Amino acid sequence: MQNINNYLKSYKNNLYDKQTLSKISKILFILNNFVSKCHHKKEEKFIFPYLINKGGEEASLANEMINQHRMIENLENQLESNLNIKSLQKINQILTDLVMILDSHIQEENSVVFAYAEISIDEFEKEIVLKKIDYFEKENSELCNKDKYLKILNEL
Repeated sequence: MQNINNYLKSYKNNLYDKQTLSKISKILFILNNFVSKCHHKKEEKFIFPYLINKGGEEASLANEMINQHRMIENLENQLESNLNIKSLQKINQILTDLVMILDSHIQEENSVVFAYAEISIDEFEKEIVLKKIDYFEKENSELCNKDKYLKILNEL
């Protein structure tokens, strides 16, 4: 996800180049499919329920992450609408907001959420969660194909 955000940051300052809007559309495709429908879904279906059931700070953190997922999806929808009408000023503002929330979300996820999950989920449950995630990825192989999305990024 960090790679995607780095691309958004670099394109944000170059919106007047016609190719940039096309590149942003490709990144939006990755955000909609891989990030929202694969990465976030796996967290919401398989990791966050354990944190929520734990209660307290863990539940609060998981719910905050879920709320951020919805905010990211909302920004994706706004970005798509404004790319369609080529509203550069609005696209710039949406990209600013999206980059900011993604930076914060990635930082919190990597430094806090996964640390809590590591502590909160016992070894037996972790094995079950990993198997469920693996099965989800196989059942959703088109959405969860990292190589496909990396290829798109590398072609930008």
